[in-house]
Amino acid sequence: MSFFTHYSLLITITYNTPMSSSSPPFASLTHRGQVHRLRTLALNALQQYPLELRRVRLLQHAYNTIFRVDTVDGQKYVIRINLPTARSLAQIQSEMAWLAALGRDTALKIPVPLANRAGDLVTTATAPEVPDPRHCAVFSWVPGKDLVHDMRPENFRQVGVLTAQLHTHAESFVPPPGFYLRKMDNVFPFDHGNFLEQDSDPSGLITPERRALFETVAARVEGVLATLYAYPIPPLVLHADLHAYNIRVHRGGLAALDFDDCSIGYPVQDIAITYYYVQSHPEYLALKDAYQAGYESLRPWPVTSPDPIPTLIAWRELDLLNYLLFSDNPENQEYFPKFLERAERRLRKYLES
Repeated sequence: MSFFTHYSLLITITYNTPMSSSSPPFASLTHRGQVHRLRTLALNALQQYPLELRRVRLLQHAYNTIFRVDTVDGQKYVIRINLPTARSLAQIQSEMAWLAALGRDTALKIPVPLANRAGDLVTTATAPEVPDPRHCAVFSWVPGKDLVHDMRPENFRQVGVLTAQLHTHAESFVPPPGFYLRKMDNVFPFDHGNFLEQDSDPSGLITPERRALFETVAARVEGVLATLYAYPIPPLVLHADLHAYNIRVHRGGLAALDFDDCSIGYPVQDIAITYYYVQSHPEYLALKDAYQAGYESLRPWPVTSPDPIPTLIAWRELDLLNYLLFSDNPENQEYFPKFLERAERRLRKYLES
């Protein structure tokens, strides 16, 4: 059965209720206001699953929106509402296909996607006063605490092992027909726009001096990516967001969460993304060494000479800056000026070193 025959038969819930002319636009709402409307959408989507709901409560509203779902029989799940413009339906379906394969082929602890009543792993739903249909996915609950609360080198060694296991599976993974994920072969691989191609920015905070800095870093990133993607070895499916908030610790083991950014790329890019999030940790060098030791216990270290990781860490900085700049999430907009100042300091230090 082809990929799209099995996965693209989606349930779309539609309503004839028009938006009230007096209702404020979704993008102008507070964090709480957006969550209130999206919770209604989550409930609409959950009608298509064989679940008897007891409680639905917010876990996160930042990039995507995620709710915890508790059922009457005591089971726990997660529903993720995807941003309407961040990824295509084909990309979300492809993420589900890889997660399903990981669940079948490995003993890794991951969120396993749950099929709706029609047998599909993606449900498209709408709700009054939410401007766009949203693609939703329901996953099994992964117990434990976030790794960020237990950042010891011995745990980071396990992160290296976990990353190596994902890369090993990706090497043997045979994508189904129609499989499509973005390729991380450019400075801004996500569909958020490109602030360096615009004459102005929505924040008004990117001065000519800052723009010149970011353009210089972007040119270096382009050079590293061009070299990387000239390799004769094909790229792999990567998690592409494996950091301490997307990893859970439970009974001495680790579980990987949030495969939403999964992309096509090279293992060293996955490693650089993980390093990006610990670069300011007081035990950064010890964490790096432990991670590398864990990775090398299963696979060769995929870093060439000259070492591309510092530039790929800068690449992640630019990409997150770009995302926050164009985000309509109120908390992201509030955080952007602080992030911008930190990004400027880090990237100047990168150029100096």
